[in-house]
Amino acid sequence: MLLRRLPHSGGKPKNSPCRTMPLQLQLLLLLCLAFVGHVSAQFDRTISEQESKSVVLPCPVNEEKCGKLHSLNWFKGDDRIAAMLLGDSNVTSVNKEFEDRVTVEQNPYRLVIKDLKIGDEDIYLCDTTFFIPEETCDNFNGYRVELRVLVPPTEVVILDAKGDRIENGSVVGPMQERQALKATCTVKNTRPQPDVGWFRGTKRLATYSPTHDLNDGLYTSTLELDWQLSREDLAQDIECRVESAAIKSAIVTKFSVDLQVPPKSILIKGVEHHTVQGSKVVLQCDIYGARPAVNLTWYNATATISPEENDLTEIRTKAFEKEDGTYHTQSELVFNATRFENDRVFKCEAENIVLQINREKPISSTKTLEVLYPPVVKVSPPEMVTNTSEIVLLNCEYFANPASLTQVVWYRNGDIVNVNDTDHYQGGNSENVALVIKSTDKEDVGNYSCQLSNAIGKGISEQQIDLDVQYVPLVEVLMIPEGPVKESDESNVTLFCNILEANPSVLTKVRWYANATLLKELPDCEETREDLCHIDPSKLLLESIGRGFFYNYSCEGFNAAGWGPRSEEKELMVHYEPGPATLTHFPPIAVKKKSVIFSCSVDDPGYPESNRFVAPQTQPQPQEQLPQANSKQKFTSKSTPHNPTPLIAYHTVQALSPHEADMAFEALLLQKQQELQQLQLQPASSSLSSALTSSIASSSVSRPAVHEIKETHALIDLHLNHSLCTLLTLTTYTPQSQILTLYTGAQQQSTSSMSTSTSSTSLSSSYALYRKMGKFTFVAQMVLQPNRYRWLRGGRGPLQDIVTKDWTVEPVGLDSRTNYSCYAYNEGGKGVMATVNLEVHAPPFFIKNLPQYTGVLHSTRNANLTCRIECVPRCEISWQKDGTTIEKNDTRYFIKEKYMDASPATGDFESMLSVLHFNMSNWPNSKFDISADNANYTCVSTGNSVGPGIKSGTYLGIEYAPINTTVANTTVYVQEDTIPGRVICKSYGNPEPSYEWRFKDKIITRGSALIINTPMQRNDNGTYTCLAFNKHGKSTAETVIEVQFKPRCEIERREIDDQDTLICTAFGNPVEADFSWSIKAENETVEYLGSGDEKAFADKSFYVLQEDYAIARTYRCVANNTVGSGAFCEIEVAAGSALFIWWQEQLAWWQRWEKTTLIILVAAILGLLLAVIIICCIIICVCRRRRRQDKLHDKSSSLGEPLTEPGEYENLPFHGLQTAPNKHVSDFEDPYKSSNTYIY
Repeated sequence: MLLRRLPHSGGKPKNSPCRTMPLQLQLLLLLCLAFVGHVSAQFDRTISEQESKSVVLPCPVNEEKCGKLHSLNWFKGDDRIAAMLLGDSNVTSVNKEFEDRVTVEQNPYRLVIKDLKIGDEDIYLCDTTFFIPEETCDNFNGYRVELRVLVPPTEVVILDAKGDRIENGSVVGPMQERQALKATCTVKNTRPQPDVGWFRGTKRLATYSPTHDLNDGLYTSTLELDWQLSREDLAQDIECRVESAAIKSAIVTKFSVDLQVPPKSILIKGVEHHTVQGSKVVLQCDIYGARPAVNLTWYNATATISPEENDLTEIRTKAFEKEDGTYHTQSELVFNATRFENDRVFKCEAENIVLQINREKPISSTKTLEVLYPPVVKVSPPEMVTNTSEIVLLNCEYFANPASLTQVVWYRNGDIVNVNDTDHYQGGNSENVALVIKSTDKEDVGNYSCQLSNAIGKGISEQQIDLDVQYVPLVEVLMIPEGPVKESDESNVTLFCNILEANPSVLTKVRWYANATLLKELPDCEETREDLCHIDPSKLLLESIGRGFFYNYSCEGFNAAGWGPRSEEKELMVHYEPGPATLTHFPPIAVKKKSVIFSCSVDDPGYPESNRFVAPQTQPQPQEQLPQANSKQKFTSKSTPHNPTPLIAYHTVQALSPHEADMAFEALLLQKQQELQQLQLQPASSSLSSALTSSIASSSVSRPAVHEIKETHALIDLHLNHSLCTLLTLTTYTPQSQILTLYTGAQQQSTSSMSTSTSSTSLSSSYALYRKMGKFTFVAQMVLQPNRYRWLRGGRGPLQDIVTKDWTVEPVGLDSRTNYSCYAYNEGGKGVMATVNLEVHAPPFFIKNLPQYTGVLHSTRNANLTCRIECVPRCEISWQKDGTTIEKNDTRYFIKEKYMDASPATGDFESMLSVLHFNMSNWPNSKFDISADNANYTCVSTGNSVGPGIKSGTYLGIEYAPINTTVANTTVYVQEDTIPGRVICKSYGNPEPSYEWRFKDKIITRGSALIINTPMQRNDNGTYTCLAFNKHGKSTAETVIEVQFKPRCEIERREIDDQDTLICTAFGNPVEADFSWSIKAENETVEYLGSGDEKAFADKSFYVLQEDYAIARTYRCVANNTVGSGAFCEIEVAAGSALFIWWQEQLAWWQRWEKTTLIILVAAILGLLLAVIIICCIIICVCRRRRRQDKLHDKSSSLGEPLTEPGEYENLPFHGLQTAPNKHVSDFEDPYKSSNTYIY
């Protein structure tokens, strides 16, 4: 048995067993010495963890490359702390010092240290031993882990110059500018050594270097600060920042300084040139840059100003702290200017504690004030009463400085009097200040005042002249209720003669008129009854209103100034209901989605004639026909609603919807046409012409008052001249109101020109309509008289949005199958209702048609197509395949049909449902053919009485999972750090397959093309899989990408055929490589030795060393393949030793031996060694088996037993060692290989 054991670095090598052998076996000694080397120390990994926590130290073991693991040892520095023996029962041993905190774990192999201490910081080695190592194993030096123990600081303390602690975030001071700030920052008990610095904001302050004290493995660091304070330190934090690997982020401990500085500047501002007497003067004094804020004093000349001594003087002082910590002090001196403040000097003086400590004078600023005076005015007399057309004098006196006037203004009730109107006024200027009114009227009533101006300002009189001018009343007629009035109510109406303008505003007498004829003058004290004498003459009561009260009412008022003019006339209307309605509709049978027109008509339109907008009026009666009102007689009229209507001045209709407003406009056009026709048809009597002229004139002169509108209203202003009407509509049913004004577009026409259109039944004209967003024109035309109607549908209503004679229902639907009712109405009431039932048919229409495409899995057992067609009357459905009707005797199909009821929820009429089923049991192989059974299927219906037949088609596609998946290239070669070309993947399926490319069970791209846009690396070498899939399944294909790269090399030294040989091995892709050998001497010169001998190896080259070298040499090898040349590798070969030279001298006596004898001797020795190894193995196996049997019999725990049998442990390579053995390898070993122990 040959035992090869490489000791770990740092220890002394043990005596090799080869030295105890006889001198004759020096050949074996040479072989042993060839494997002895030195391993340079290095770290494979560094791990940091905080004290008292647990840490895991890994030990990577690759049993696939190195073989089965025999045992494992953990070393801390040079001391072994744990071991693990692997076998049928794993045995672990831990040093007593660490047995409470250290455990060795398997799968994966690692060392766990609990309750980490500072003394645990060291370099840890994991040393492994394998039973039978593989040639591919590259683990020689073991696995080293550097463990660092972290301890965060216990505290960070800042001390002042006296040694007192400064708390975090506290304020130090107060301190003066240019004073030195001294502090010390101490970081206690931390590891590793921290970085400490003083900062002000982002600026690091200049300090001495910190001191670091180490005690029990922990550092205490101290850094002192000596800093001269300046204004730059205002509102700044002084920070001590500590950074260390033991803390995640820097620890900041800070404090601020209460720094005091003197003021920098002072400024006084306020009145620039002069001020006016009585004005409020504000002088503002600003002091900047002081900390703390200053104390401020105001002076008037040399006297201190105190608000307590003068109630009209106010001092307001405020201090504002700035971002830098200084204060801006602002003081305002407020007083009312008088002539006594003229040419006075005002001074502002300020100081703070810094100026007082330094014994410096306060800072100050001064301001000189100038005061000017406006005129002082007085008017007389205070009161004056007069009548119209009289002369009035208004006096104005004044005094001012300067005395010259630049302007004279008279005011009446706050408005300027136009003294330039010399026809009405005289004076009122700078030459003659008094104002003379030549002839008074009602507009002169008011309070008069005089305002005078000089170069300085204005002065107005505090007193006023109250001028009162009396004038006759201007009145209007008001009705309560306003009307119209229903005849059936028999209600009362009160007329009021309302004052619009009068002075005095009290009516002592009132004359009442009906159709311009005097009806009554109140009060009437000549009657025998006193109830008409002591009454309010402005009220007239009309009782039990009927059709005979249809008049235009007006009034005249009397006061102390006399009788006023007669008011405009106001109409009183009486309404009654229309007659029964008649309802028809077209077409007689309605069709779905089309329209049906309902028409409602009445023979008796009622009064007003179902026309909401034009009110017929009675003919004006001669004055002698008007009844005289008395205490016993009700005010009535003998006229009837069917009398010819007189011309109307205007009419106002309220609370209209937008649709009704349009109807109002049409009605007014018709009314205007009718009135023009009546003017031409009436007899030319002098009395009627006179009345007509009077009516037109009165309506043309004055316009009605427009009342405030809060809803949607139509205001109609109809003037009986030869122009059309004006319609003003204000709509408020939208979020933002829009005003539309309709202006007449027709020109003034003469009587002769109007006579030509007498026979016309319609009137058309263009009008301009203005909105907020622009202007447009339209043509209005009226053919029929619009009536007022109400509609009901299905017994529900009336409908609020339908008020016309004709109602178009569009579109007609299922809910249209119901009854419809209508009736006419006016302000007098509603007529009798008419009702009809509507029948509705539906043409063929798809409720559910066939989709454009229908996909069916070729192996499905259940497939069908469905279509549903709405049709009333009923229609029939048939099915077609590729244009050919499917017969009922075709066993591959069967059809199910049903006539469905109407669905009110969806609005669908009665419908025909047809389902085409595929009888798969009668199809070949009981499934679809993926290529032959793709076809177009069509659902076809017959027509009915209201529509033609319809049809719907679908393409039936037979679907299947992807098949025949292939790739364009099964193998792709690409060099390292280059981008490979694309690889196309193709598959067949329905629906069209989707593609994914996978590598190492990860999706790298989607799509049929494998496109890699990043340079390839060695670990990208492998098999790439294309996955084609759809909703029915998936299929795969593979391509292999070979990543080629430059070779690296390794050199090892062996004896081959009794020759000392160097072997250079290349590791690259492709494996085939060429080699170049060279020697680097001590003077850095290089000698090339050729390519060596490959001996049928594609990746190896052999170079035989010469036997007569006496100096150390460095041999280099360079390998290259088709990609390029790799880096050189080298090995240092030492000069021959004395032992080696002596050994060569002793070989002379071997010449007496035959070569065969020498071979037999060596073979015998090897056989003997092999026999010893076999015997030892047998003994170990027997001992282990016996031990297991003893454990089974005793059923005892193995926790207290020794780790191994005595004989077994003695056979371990590390038996009897207290420290880890040293291992030596050549310096040319790959640094990425780890150290292991091999047993052959």
